[in-house]
Amino acid sequence: MLNAEKEFMVDFFGLEPGEIEDISYTRQSDKRPVLRVILTNDHDPCPDCGCPHPRVKEYIPKKIKYADGTGRDCILLYHARRFKCPACHRTYYEPSPFVQKKGKIADKVVFDILKDLKDYNQTFASVGRKYCVSATTVSNIFDAHVEIPRKKLPSLLCIDEVYAMKTQGSKYVCLLLDFEKQTPVDLLPNRWLPSLLEYMSLIPEEERLGVKAVCFDMYPAYRKMVKACFPNAIGVVDRFHVMQEFTRRLTKVRIRVMNRTRARRERLKEEMKAVESDFPRERYRDDPCWQRISADWQKTSDQYYVLKHFHWLLSKDEDLDIFDPGREGQYNRHFQKYMTLLQLREILLGIDPELEEAVRLKRVLTHMYESGTYDKAGEQLFNETYVAFRNSSIKEMNGFSRTMKEWRDEIFNSFNTVTVEYMVNRRSEYTIKSVRLHNGIIENRNKMIKCMKHNSYGFTNWVRFRNRVMYVLTYGSVHDLRVPAVCRRILHALQAKIHA
Repeated sequence: MLNAEKEFMVDFFGLEPGEIEDISYTRQSDKRPVLRVILTNDHDPCPDCGCPHPRVKEYIPKKIKYADGTGRDCILLYHARRFKCPACHRTYYEPSPFVQKKGKIADKVVFDILKDLKDYNQTFASVGRKYCVSATTVSNIFDAHVEIPRKKLPSLLCIDEVYAMKTQGSKYVCLLLDFEKQTPVDLLPNRWLPSLLEYMSLIPEEERLGVKAVCFDMYPAYRKMVKACFPNAIGVVDRFHVMQEFTRRLTKVRIRVMNRTRARRERLKEEMKAVESDFPRERYRDDPCWQRISADWQKTSDQYYVLKHFHWLLSKDEDLDIFDPGREGQYNRHFQKYMTLLQLREILLGIDPELEEAVRLKRVLTHMYESGTYDKAGEQLFNETYVAFRNSSIKEMNGFSRTMKEWRDEIFNSFNTVTVEYMVNRRSEYTIKSVRLHNGIIENRNKMIKCMKHNSYGFTNWVRFRNRVMYVLTYGSVHDLRVPAVCRRILHALQAKIHA
């Protein structure tokens, strides 16, 4: 019969009371706890001849490292029986529930380490500190137990690159994502067209023919790859990347207007100084010319201040709650009065006609995406939007019209509805929402990849980096404690040869 303390230790290791013959607790000179364990003799038969009555030859003490995940570790001193078969004289150990063959770290610690590595905020070093092992040990455990192969190509595929690590001369890695399952298909070391074509050529043609749509940004290599490798698929440039391109051009317009405003403010300042030099002391304040120049300088200064600190209002839709006329304003130290965001936005749009026209074109582009459909009406709406940008008096907007013309098919394909979502409220009422193909999900996964890179101060091992990304981003991915990754690689290769 075990006492309460020993029963706690048995439960702590997940054993049964009948499996323990003896268990004791001591401390080393460095005050590290030591648990001495002897298992019940189950008379395991000989693995060669099957003799059911082996003899105990000796007890071999094995030191097993154990940690509870709080930064404290202990030594599990397991006295393993070594049997000798009386028939064939074979010697062998009894099965160990604590550790794998020739292992030094408890299986539970290995399992907890791999479980913690599912969190993209954790690094090999942080997990090592938690379980009192080195970062090298954690990386070796990860390499030995995690090997995630490529997934099957989905019908809706998303492609995007992310700045993660320098591999094969490229600073970008290419992520393939299943839009419906929201899980990665594979991670490629670069986004170059020859590499993409070579990778896709290794995938069976039947699998590639099942892809119906591919979503990507406006990188020409992706479009060429889709046309060459996916004959049944359409290319889609989602709304996010088109609006991102428009925002870049809007920023150029805003900076040009801002530079003109600053130059005008400096010129007015020089004119004020010239007028002040013609009057003694402060009598220039009564001069009508100085008053006019001063008023223009103050107005220009207000415009420059709004352009510098509130330019983000240009990218906001005017139907948002922040532009509600009844919304209470906040005190502004520059204007020395309470002002609402609506008032600041009106000042922005009144600075220069180019800004007002650019914001008007933004509303036209937004309307195209909100009202566009995958039919003749949507095609006509796209053409009207293209004409509006082409006829603009702003050179940046003319350049955007050329972008729309170049990527016309891919932008129009983004109007296509690929699936539906059922939205349920608290009253159990549901609504059906049409969903278009987009890269919003893959952009979120890119952020997780960047967090892994930043937290780890970069990766140098491409295979380890790929497995870590696939391991973190794949929901339900598990690791096998009994089958090392190198064995699984051999099994995958044999399966591939059999299917070939």
